[in-house]
Amino acid sequence: MFARVVTFAGGDPTRVDEVIASIRDRFKGDAPEALAEAESFLMLVDRARAHILGITLFEDRDKLRRGNKMLDKLPEPAPEAGGRRVSIDTYEIPVSWQKSTG
Repeated sequence: MFARVVTFAGGDPTRVDEVIASIRDRFKGDAPEALAEAESFLMLVDRARAHILGITLFEDRDKLRRGNKMLDKLPEPAPEAGGRRVSIDTYEIPVSWQKSTG
């Protein structure tokens, strides 16, 4: 399993909700086509600093590579709220745990 972690920073802390709404809008109905290769997506937000992480999980390197190509084409979310993509990092996930539902 692999994670693509995109960091957005430098925005206006009073406008973080606009960025969140922009990302939520991308998920109305079906998942965005750019996530076709992904297993899941998480968004982490530090409102005080207007620091946002977008974490997309992929099953293997090939899906990560194809997913990167599609995700790199997406526009910045709510550019009028300030902030910009400051980094894109990739991590291997050698250990993962989830509470079982049952």
